[in-house]
Amino acid sequence: MGPDPAPKLPTTRGERLALACSFVVLIGLFAAEILDHFTPSKLSILFMALAWGPLLVLHELGHALMARAVGWRLIEISIGFGHEVWRFHYRGCRIRLRAAPIEGYVLPSPSSLDRIRTKSALIYAAGPGAELLLVGLLWAIYGDALFSAAGSDLGLLAAQSVALAAAIGALFNLLPFSTGGGASDGLGIFTSLLAAPASFASRLSRPFVLEGQRALYLEEVALARDWAERGLAQYPEDPQLLALSAVVEAAEGKAEQALTALEALGHPDDQPRAVRNELLADAAWVVLLGQQRHLLADALRACERALESDPTHVRARLLHGWLLEERGMPDAAYGELMAGYRYARDAEEEDQFVARLALLAKALDKPAVAQRFSTAAERAALGPTLQRRLQETFNP
Repeated sequence: MGPDPAPKLPTTRGERLALACSFVVLIGLFAAEILDHFTPSKLSILFMALAWGPLLVLHELGHALMARAVGWRLIEISIGFGHEVWRFHYRGCRIRLRAAPIEGYVLPSPSSLDRIRTKSALIYAAGPGAELLLVGLLWAIYGDALFSAAGSDLGLLAAQSVALAAAIGALFNLLPFSTGGGASDGLGIFTSLLAAPASFASRLSRPFVLEGQRALYLEEVALARDWAERGLAQYPEDPQLLALSAVVEAAEGKAEQALTALEALGHPDDQPRAVRNELLADAAWVVLLGQQRHLLADALRACERALESDPTHVRARLLHGWLLEERGMPDAAYGELMAGYRYARDAEEEDQFVARLALLAKALDKPAVAQRFSTAAERAALGPTLQRRLQETFNP
């Protein structure tokens, strides 16, 4: 893999300060433009900008409330992107607030396959639907005046601005497109209605699988075992939960049992695409956690096969980079981890990339990059092994 011409890097304190100063200057210039030959209509853009954050919350809340209404579980709600500012749980749902409230997502999981396509489409539609509902509510309040000149009525001007921002956001999200490994709500509606109901089966176990994986990142093996067992109590034949259980066994020092359990699942190619890629990544993880060095080449091929199918598979990227490092290929590992870091959204996975990239940048004599990642790693949630390696490398 060649060098990334514009790699994603953690921001430094100086860059964040410069960004904040630039934002203040921009606001000042914007205020000056509004005040110069002031007319109330100039406030329209300001009102639209101020509405962006609340509309984002409304959009994601629409997805979340519809997921609850159709009986789905809520795994996670994320508002914004960039550094995680606050995290809390509400009724079993992890809620993340990030530094820049520009985009967000809701991660739901079905509880059954009953009318699954319709329910999935409704959840996708509920985000833009909530924004359009707000437009309808404002129309009910202001009537046809919502679409006429506001004059000096600031209340009406604010309502018009919010309605316009909501309508633009809703209609844009209803366009069917994908970018960066994600799908717009419009594309989600379309694919949900056309998908085979059986294709949703792998999502039933998602809450247990994700929590188990997060526990393994932190080396909380007993907690990962608990999540795997809780999931298997509900879905005893689910291949992803059985594979997670095998990874836990490898972390517990039972590598042979773990490999046997994976073999019992059959060939990954016999599974749906998404499940196949998860099983291939789990096979590589078993090799790494079980310290089966004679199987590193096989594990590399497993990750490569998963990435050929889905280049945005973050966990496969992470494990592939780790395997390349174990094989004594630090340059290739660095390139692969930098590529995976670009796709990472989950905070625990981001922390894994940050820590490993700090170590590799140090080993490859990239002091500026190593400093960025090591500083970011200081606030990362990591297991004791990575914490110890970082301590020994940067604070010997």
